[in-house]
Amino acid sequence: MLTRTEAEIGSLVTAGLRNREIASRMFVSESTVEAHLTRIYRKLGLRNRAELSVHVAGPGELSVRVAGRGEPSGISPL
Repeated sequence: MLTRTEAEIGSLVTAGLRNREIASRMFVSESTVEAHLTRIYRKLGLRNRAELSVHVAGPGELSVRVAGRGEPSGISPL
């Protein structure tokens, strides 16, 4: 189960943004983005950005279960 922040970062990655660009949009450091990505990969059993993109449920959409919610959440990239 991904947090909302992890889901948002995952969506931005699948949209093709680099860590620096994601950090700038979310007002966090690059190392924070990297830490979130590490948790995303571990939770989803993935190894890298390419596998994350393949894991995406539909074009431009990351379908995840958001922590604290029972329903899937499709979050479109910005």
